[in-house]
This record gives sequence, C-alpha cells and structure tokens, in this order.
Amino acid sequence: MKGFRWGRLWTAGTLLFFLVSALLPLPALWEGEGARSSASFAPRSPLPAETSGSFRVLRTATGKIEKVPRDEYLFGVVACEMGGKAPLEALKAQTVAAFTFALYRAGERAGEAYDLTDDPARDQAWLSREEIRTKWGKEYQALADAVDGAVAAVRDYRLVDDDGAPVMAAYHAVSSGRTESALIAWGVDKSYLQPVESVGDLLSPDYLSTCTFTYAELAEKLASDVTLTGEGAGWLGKTDWSPSGTVTEMAWGGVTLTGARLRELLGLRSAAFQVEPAEGGYVFRVKGYGHGVGMSQYGACYMARCGSTFVEILSHYYTGCKMVRS
Repeated sequence: MKGFRWGRLWTAGTLLFFLVSALLPLPALWEGEGARSSASFAPRSPLPAETSGSFRVLRTATGKIEKVPRDEYLFGVVACEMGGKAPLEALKAQTVAAFTFALYRAGERAGEAYDLTDDPARDQAWLSREEIRTKWGKEYQALADAVDGAVAAVRDYRLVDDDGAPVMAAYHAVSSGRTESALIAWGVDKSYLQPVESVGDLLSPDYLSTCTFTYAELAEKLASDVTLTGEGAGWLGKTDWSPSGTVTEMAWGGVTLTGARLRELLGLRSAAFQVEPAEGGYVFRVKGYGHGVGMSQYGACYMARCGSTFVEILSHYYTGCKMVRS
C-alpha cells in the first residue's frame, strides 16, 4: 500500500472550513455512532487459526521470514502507513483496514511459507518496533502510545463480506477528491470498493503535483511501450477518464496506454492526471497520491477531525461491508 505521508493539516480559516464541510456526505460524518451504518456490527466470529496470534512476514531486504505477534504487526503497519500524529479515530480506522487486509492477503497465500511481505507495493509497509523507535527518535514514546492505543481499542475488529470473509480493505494516501473503483484501477470488481466522495482530500498538501518532461525525456521513459519520433507536439492523442478522474486510456504516438501504466513509467503520484503541452515538452498535472481505491488516509484524518468515528469512516469508504469482532 502507498503510505500516508503525514503533514500538518492545512486550514484556510473558518469560512473555507464550513464551505468544504457543507459538501461532505452528512450521514457519514455527523450521524452518531449508534446511527445506521453500511459497516454494521455483526455477531462475533472466530479468526482463522493461522492468523489468530501472529503473521509470518517476509522481509524483502533479507529474504527472511519473521513470525510477528498480531498486535506487533499492526503496530508496525500503522506506524509506517499512517504514523502516530493522526487523529485517534483515523488511527483506529487504519488499524481495522490493515488487519482486514492482512487477513485477506494471508488467505490468498494459504499454503505458502509466508502470509505477508513488508513491501508496500505488494502488501503493506511494516517495520519492527525497534526500527520504528530508531526512525522516530525522541518522538517515539508519544507517537507509539497513540498507535498502541488505537490497536488496543479496535483489537479483533475486521470488515467482512456477506459470506463472512475478510474483504480486500485497500487504502491510499490521498484521492483525487473522489475515490476510484477496483474495477477501473485493477480490473477486479468489488462491491465494497466503489467510488465515494472524499472532498477533504482537496485540502491535502499532497493533493496536486506537477511533472514536466521534455520531448526527449518523455520518449526515453515511454520507450518500452511506444516509439515516439517526429514532431513531439503531435504525440498526444485521444484521452478517456473515469468519473473519478483516473486516466483509463491515453494515446501517445498512436499507441494507447492506461493511466496506471503511464504512472508507472513516468513515476507519477497517481493515475488521475491531465496533460498540457509546454515549450519543448509536456506538463502532467496530477491529483491525489496512490491508487485511489478504498479508504483515503488523508480523507480519514479529515473526517476524524470533523467528528467522525472509526465506524463512520470505514462505513464511508468500504460500502456495504459488515464489521465483526472475534
């Protein structure tokens, strides 16, 4: 998963706050914890035996597999993926999502030597407590207490589908203002990973990014998929976007590429972008950070600061799931 790079929440005064808040889906934000929720509570059910106490984590740097107690694994994931400065309800939502995703991935790897890797591009980022201690330095104790508190508060909670199986609780740093469907992003349709509004992301310092490439740079970066020759100003062709702003198809030199592939080749922060001609090249204006599917971490923090509980946050981003606790 692409982790959340925590930064100070930007505000622009009381007027802007109320204007943006007015655009948010009020039931998801302001109904009480006992209000009707799409992530409703279901009866307790047992965890899979192989992950009830620990996860087997493949350390990609060494190739070694470590057996990590479940709470220590969740501490390491939440510390890496969201950090300890996020609001408590956002940390709790992140913990439930991380645990659910871990169960989902471990189920996919049943019979293999490991359950998860520590690679965020494949699974979720993870570091040991000692590695986190070194990373955080003097701030460690206060931040660790916050993460440990969140992990303890939602211990054993997870999101499941109608069959009681853990869902693919994907998450990302910042959306384009509207999350993306798993079908558009990955070609796999999941009823609980559908687009929802996440306008709090518009306030993120990572919401907009710009990349400029000269004709020569662009030709070099796209060389594995398309040969760009001749007048560079004529390379860009027809483009299609999803309703969430993801590039679904973009033609370069007559060859159609997906936004996800262009993001990979060009090192863009997301596949939600527009391209404009520039002198001697092109400018890519990118919205969001990450794949855009599931919970926006910045959006979760914004909702928490607006008063939402972790249940409301998860209900908003994972539509139609049930929440169970062993």
